[in-house]
Amino acid sequence: MVAPRNRLDREQRRTQLLDIGAQLFADRSYEDVWIEEVAEIAGVSRGLMYHYFPTKRDFFA
Repeated sequence: MVAPRNRLDREQRRTQLLDIGAQLFADRSYEDVWIEEVAEIAGVSRGLMYHYFPTKRDFFA
């Protein structure tokens, strides 16, 4: 399910993305989680994901 787009402040958005990532990484391996999927679930662009986390490794850390 894709979340509706909401304007969140920087820390709220970062927390939202990390929460989504934690859910996905809990269910699947690192290789099976895609940054594009996290962005879609959060209702943000892939570019915004990379703005917050330049690499998948940064996101996972």
